[in-house]
Parts: sequence; C-alpha cells; structure tokens
Amino acid sequence: FCIMMGPAYYTRAGGSEEELARLFQTIDVHRTGTINQSELKDVMGRLGQQMTDAEVNDMVCQADKNSDGVIDYDEFKNFLMRTAS
Repeated sequence: FCIMMGPAYYTRAGGSEEELARLFQTIDVHRTGTINQSELKDVMGRLGQQMTDAEVNDMVCQADKNSDGVIDYDEFKNFLMRTAS
C-alpha cells in the first residue's frame, strides 16, 4: 500500500492535502468515506500487486487506529504521513 501509493510518492511530489484527498477518494470506490478491505485489495490488484486477504487485513489493521475495521480519511492521512517520516 505505502510502496504502491504512499508516502514516497506523496513526499517527493510535494503532495498537497487536495492530492491526498483525491487518492483517498480513488480508493474509496463505494463512496462511504472509508476504505474497506475489499476496496483496498481491489485497487492493489489493479496496480499489479496481488495480495492475500491476510496481507490486506494486516495493512488495514496498521492504519485503523479506532479498530472499526475500515480506514477513514484521517487514519489514511496519518498512516501515510507516519510512514513517510
């Protein structure tokens, strides 16, 4: 997730809040305001990164700070910024 879409690109490109929001919206295909495991697995697959359910679950768990099983925008942003530093 971070390698394919994350902090290295965001930091090098001088990514803005708007760009980060667009990235989040691209992954949030169901437009729920959150990214679930299915959406994350689908987008990673479209990027050529086939992942197991366990790998996707691990990625969600790393970012999901309130343990509700999905990644909201603040968790997404904080995760990318935390892994970029």
